[in-house]
Amino acid sequence: MPWLASWVALSLRDNWQPDTKRKFIKKIVPFYRLRGTKEGLEQVLRLYLKSVKLPENVTIYQDDYFPDH
Repeated sequence: MPWLASWVALSLRDNWQPDTKRKFIKKIVPFYRLRGTKEGLEQVLRLYLKSVKLPENVTIYQDDYFPDH
């Protein structure tokens, strides 16, 4: 898988399960089209959260909005 990932300049984490690595390789090209956009960031974060079995709730705040902690 590292060889295949290198074709699309993707660095795979060593601690990811093989299934997670496959999903990232499969989706990386469409993600590149969204690079630098809010939608692209949301999709990558959702895929990662799902891969580590966490809720896929992603909220990205705009510019100067900082919610209370």
